[in-house]
Amino acid sequence: MASLIHSSKNEKGSMPISFANKSRSKTRRADDTASSVTAFTASEVECLAILEHRRWLQERQKAGWRYGATKDVEAKRSPYLVPWEELPDRAREWNRSAVRSIPSLLASVNLAVVK
Repeated sequence: MASLIHSSKNEKGSMPISFANKSRSKTRRADDTASSVTAFTASEVECLAILEHRRWLQERQKAGWRYGATKDVEAKRSPYLVPWEELPDRAREWNRSAVRSIPSLLASVNLAVVK
């Protein structure tokens, strides 16, 4: 389970933990499926995607990454180290897609999002 929730190789690896800390929802064992969330609303997806991008941006900056027109792992440069409003649509969709996957990811380890 730890590798699904946090992995230093996966830039989005700590998203479920961050999600639980920043949203009004909680993660719990999936014992009571009646109160569990199986999908987020469009507005929840957008809000959580923005929060996730901000979290990722801060994480990268603390690790020494800076903006660069092209990605260069050795030089720690990325074109995605910009505010959400400046992020290309395809990169925004990566964040939205990751957020949409949270309920099924948690369900795969017998956890659920509950409100």
